[in-house]
Amino acid sequence: MNLRHRVVLLRAHLVVARAERRWHREVARDLGGCTTQRDRNDLLAALDRYPDAETRVYREILTRQASPARWPATGRNLADPRT
Repeated sequence: MNLRHRVVLLRAHLVVARAERRWHREVARDLGGCTTQRDRNDLLAALDRYPDAETRVYREILTRQASPARWPATGRNLADPRT
């Protein structure tokens, strides 16, 4: 594989990755409207009707939004500076 082919493949990968990140942010923003646990439970119940492979991203986003924000390395809660 010559350099030109590698550059084309790299650019294609970057375009796909950028589009995927944009889609992921849009889905997270749309699911952000489910502010109560009851809303999230209703949505998760609806997602149970579909295969896990098709709903994995939605479930991950809902789970992440339901948990408090934490520093990755320390596990400290960002919403409450005392912890």
